[in-house]
Amino acid sequence: MKRVKNLQYFWHNMRSNYYTVIAEDCLDKNVKKQLVEKAESHKLVAIQCRTKIKI
Repeated sequence: MKRVKNLQYFWHNMRSNYYTVIAEDCLDKNVKKQLVEKAESHKLVAIQCRTKIKI
């Protein structure tokens, strides 16, 4: 089970970084806002996965 949580953490952390990098170069403000929201969402899920790993 710990491997699954580690994989989920890695996945959401990478997606968060991915959306953040794309949002930095995005010129359209609406799309940029959506990408930032997705990045923040993945970051929160990654934090939740990390706390479950430590428990």
